[in-house]
Amino acid sequence: MPITLLNAESSAWIRYPAACLIFLLALLLRVALLPPATEPAYVTFYPAMMVCLLLCGAGPGALMLLASAVSGYLFFTPLRGPAGIDLERGLSTAVYLSAGLALLLVIRRLHSYSARVETYSRELRGAHEAVSASQRQLLAVTDNVPLSIVYFDAQEYVQFSNREFRNVIARGRPTDGLTVRDYLGETLYADSQAARRQAFAGERIKFLVSWAVDGRNRRREVTYIPDRDAAGTVVGLYGLSYDVTDHEQLTAELLQARMDLEAILNSVPARITSWHTDYTNRFANRSAETQFGVAAGHAPGRHARELLGDERFRIASPYIAAALAGARQSHEQHDRQADGSLRFSQVDYWPEWRDGRVVGLYALAIDITDLRDSRERIRELVQRVETVREEEREAIARALHEGILQDLITAAFSLRLSNVESQGALGRTPAYGRFTQSIEHCIRLIRSMVHDLRPTTLAMLPLSATLREHARSIGARSGLDISVDDGLPLPMCDETTRVVMFRVAQEALANVVRHARATRVDIVLRADAEHLTMDISDDGIGIRPEELTKSGAFGLLEVNERIAALGGVLRVESRETAEMRPGTRFVVRIPCALPGA
Repeated sequence: MPITLLNAESSAWIRYPAACLIFLLALLLRVALLPPATEPAYVTFYPAMMVCLLLCGAGPGALMLLASAVSGYLFFTPLRGPAGIDLERGLSTAVYLSAGLALLLVIRRLHSYSARVETYSRELRGAHEAVSASQRQLLAVTDNVPLSIVYFDAQEYVQFSNREFRNVIARGRPTDGLTVRDYLGETLYADSQAARRQAFAGERIKFLVSWAVDGRNRRREVTYIPDRDAAGTVVGLYGLSYDVTDHEQLTAELLQARMDLEAILNSVPARITSWHTDYTNRFANRSAETQFGVAAGHAPGRHARELLGDERFRIASPYIAAALAGARQSHEQHDRQADGSLRFSQVDYWPEWRDGRVVGLYALAIDITDLRDSRERIRELVQRVETVREEEREAIARALHEGILQDLITAAFSLRLSNVESQGALGRTPAYGRFTQSIEHCIRLIRSMVHDLRPTTLAMLPLSATLREHARSIGARSGLDISVDDGLPLPMCDETTRVVMFRVAQEALANVVRHARATRVDIVLRADAEHLTMDISDDGIGIRPEELTKSGAFGLLEVNERIAALGGVLRVESRETAEMRPGTRFVVRIPCALPGA
């Protein structure tokens, strides 16, 4: 290994003085060891020259060579002959000088080669360490993956295997010198022989095998990858395998679950579909495919316009867009059949959320034609029942008014007349007073019953007048402050509409009296070109939504059906404002055209 303390990279002012110092030391050593003119003259200069070459480099070494040759020639070589210079002396000097130069060149070349070899050695050691680190890292990676990896040569001897292979496939045995037949066994070796033959022919092969582990049959997927040399010849195979038993079982379970789900969805009497954000279909059950007019399994991937048709797509587009924006949507759809009849469907859209964003939507369409028909028949029946009930109420009211009430009035009149006639003889007795009060109470009670059953003003006066009379009656009995505001003149709607409006007000006021604990009720009647609206609000404790559907709320349900039968709507809500504590509001809206409209 060369000394580099004073090599060619050092400054000249250090190397050349060092060479001179080495020369002087060699000269002093020559004088001290041997007398002048004694052979050999260069006994100390040659070692000094080599030390100078190694320590200081080629330039100082050449200087050392020249100084050594001149010194040896002038001071230590004996003179022969009278001339002072002879041929032998010149030849010896030339030989010494040539030998010194040759030795200098050889030593310099050896020094250069030594430095280059050292550089190459360092690079080789660094490369070896890098390869060793990469190999260790690769081994660590391969030993920690749930994948068995093995490499075997063309003679089927194992050259490398990872931990998974050694533990599972080789069953803990060392793989050095192991062949494929050794770890596979005769049966599996024979079964996979064709796959290895194809792999050694240059083809990448993947296949499944059954593998017994701890007495349990496991399934593994094996892949053979050919390893080629620079000439393209297959010199070995990489074998990769992993356990797919759980994966196959899960896949089978998922497939069965999918089949069960599709069977259920295909049996549901509804059209169920799923859509991507680009309006292409992802799934459609059999009912939906039948509605779309496509064969089974041909709906996925097709655009909604193609499946729905232009008209239905135009109607559904706003709802689809809103659902894709994140809002649940619902609308009623009607489709004309081939026979000209109409079928009605209730269509609902649900956005499909994933990771906080909408990635599609689900659509559910249920045929409600029969339900609509049943509802219409129920409403017709309710209307007929209410008509019969109104007729019975009218008949009972007439019987009470024209029968019992008239008899009581006659009895009261006769009692007063007989009292006048007999007052002089007998005087007015306490029994007579109580009897008279009872008759008058019965008259008032029957009149109230007649009014509740069928207000006589309903057939002759406007709705607002009937409501005012009823409000006065309820207010007198309950203490409520009830106001009726009709604003502009209201249209004289048909009697059925007036009766329904009166029954709504009657039921609402009855609920206020029984439950609201209110002090004031406001009834506002309004009319436009197409509708008659009645708004009834109180300042009571309010009503909860669930109370509207309780078993005792038959009155509200009944009037709601009567309103729906006329094409109207009833809205019941609780409200709270800065001026008013929580209360209840009934809003009724029924079609009723103004006169001449």
